[in-house]
Amino acid sequence: MNVHEYQAKDLFRTYGIAVDQGFMAQSASEVEKRLHDHELHEPPYVVKAQAHTGGRGKAGGIKVAKSPAEAVEAARQIIGMTLVTPQTGPAGKLVRKVLVTGAAGIAKEYYLSLLIDRASQDYVYVGSTEGGVEIEKVAAEKPGAIVKVQMDPMAGFRSYHGLAMAKKLGFSGEQTKQLMAIMAGMFRLFTEKDASLVEINPLVLTKDGRLMAIDAKVNFDDNGLFRHQDI
Repeated sequence: MNVHEYQAKDLFRTYGIAVDQGFMAQSASEVEKRLHDHELHEPPYVVKAQAHTGGRGKAGGIKVAKSPAEAVEAARQIIGMTLVTPQTGPAGKLVRKVLVTGAAGIAKEYYLSLLIDRASQDYVYVGSTEGGVEIEKVAAEKPGAIVKVQMDPMAGFRSYHGLAMAKKLGFSGEQTKQLMAIMAGMFRLFTEKDASLVEINPLVLTKDGRLMAIDAKVNFDDNGLFRHQDI
């Protein structure tokens, strides 16, 4: 089972994974009211279709707004649209909700995920300095840009896993500490919620030195859902 981005980010917050500030809305009028109530800081904003598919930006499902009025208009255009991407096929997905966030000041984009290595049955963190694009595209065009850190699921996350990934991605100092906290949170979410994938794409380094998930994806093992009525 998959969840929407805004739901994945709620889970991220619960597990101490830094995310951008935002809110989910089901109508343009709700966006207008919540921006009027100052639920986000000053523009620009990003208005994102909530649909179970990648490639939302190319399909017109993600828009940048330079003012509250532009954010309301973007929501009006996106809510009710049928989002057609390579993953949805020609039938597309009807969009009923948007996520509105502040636009982060991005210095660099990365990719980070946690999943099960089917060959070894270990957990594996997958990282890349080529964030913000589909990881399959990176694997096909720049396979050397993808790095991995294996983890014994019985031993769990340890600091050396974080240090190894930080070195592979070129982090040091404070960013290494932030990365380790994010990876630890991903592990706890993965195991405690019976996830099959926890993905951040992109994980961004902001201009003021913070690591933050500005997109979030969590897939769950259907066999474990009976244990998680809250999902």
